[in-house]
Amino acid sequence: MIAFGFKYYSDKPYKEIGEGFHFVVPNALRDKTSLFNAFGIGMGAPSQYFGKNWDAFNDCLMDLSWINQTTVHIAHEEVPALPLLDAQIYLKVLSIAIKKWKSEQTLLLAKKFPEFKPHKLFVYFPHEERKRIACLCENSEQE
Repeated sequence: MIAFGFKYYSDKPYKEIGEGFHFVVPNALRDKTSLFNAFGIGMGAPSQYFGKNWDAFNDCLMDLSWINQTTVHIAHEEVPALPLLDAQIYLKVLSIAIKKWKSEQTLLLAKKFPEFKPHKLFVYFPHEERKRIACLCENSEQE
């Protein structure tokens, strides 16, 4: 898996991100339950929709219809310290969501269905996490 579209910052992410919806992923997330809870609360995901598993997490990032702003910023101060497989899945889901929101298919949907509002999704990590992310992404390709 190639880490498509992540942005890296040298200073606190809040200084570099622009207007739109902002969610800063809390530090010290050690398991997927904590991660899902943080995202569910922090992004205001509809509880009846967000089932707190990887499929539901993916679905929420592929929808974002409950967020009024069309630009969404997800900032990390660290890569969540999840178990290896969960960390790889997390990065892959984020990467796929970024790519999907930029895709030609998404833009065509917006033209065909005016009520559909495409979002711009930006995901930020500290610059010092770049090697760790690359290693996690590379190792997920080998499995």
